[in-house]
Amino acid sequence: MFRILAYSFKQFIVLIPIISVFGCSSKKGSNEAVIKALQENLNKSNSTINHSTAVNLKNLEEKKYEYCTKETATFWFPKAEFISKQTRELYNFIEGI
Repeated sequence: MFRILAYSFKQFIVLIPIISVFGCSSKKGSNEAVIKALQENLNKSNSTINHSTAVNLKNLEEKKYEYCTKETATFWFPKAEFISKQTRELYNFIEGI
């Protein structure tokens, strides 16, 4: 019985790559559609993150002029601005690769 199972297993192992090649080749169009949808969603996410970052930086900058938050905002705004700039440069570098 063990030999029958081993033989069946060997046949199964041989069939996996064959099934994979023929099974995936017919789905090329759907794979491209999935990749396109993923790219669109990544672009939308990046746009949302960029907008959120700009809004938060603007709010932090405005807090530099309010009496209650001036000291803290004056300390944190340059750091936040530096991090935003570095992140943008790193993102552009990665996109350029």
